[in-house]
Amino acid sequence: MRTRGKGVHKTNYGINDIYEYYKKNIIKDIQVDKNTFKKISKLFIEKMMYKVLYESEDFIFPCKMGRLGVRKRKMNFTNKKCLNVDYHTSNKLGKKVYFTNDHRDGYKYKYDRGRGRIKL
Repeated sequence: MRTRGKGVHKTNYGINDIYEYYKKNIIKDIQVDKNTFKKISKLFIEKMMYKVLYESEDFIFPCKMGRLGVRKRKMNFTNKKCLNVDYHTSNKLGKKVYFTNDHRDGYKYKYDRGRGRIKL
């Protein structure tokens, strides 16, 4: 069996790839070391996710790359097509049981990725 060759475009980038790009494109006099760069990046991501998850704000990415937010919707219990099946409980009871999200007062949450130039 033949394996595929290495792809032309890398699909996943990590903090090390971002740091290498940073080192190439930032003036050497104002560069920070790798550990400081990682600490700053981690702090930024923590602050951004706190705003999105706990303060219900949207994060707008630069260069028209889109936005990220969380949306809350009241669940529709009259239409069974809108409810998700709880397969674990359904198998135990022998009949179809749906998630009701009682612990969230009947609300459903989902990530909302706004449209941008780049597909996320």
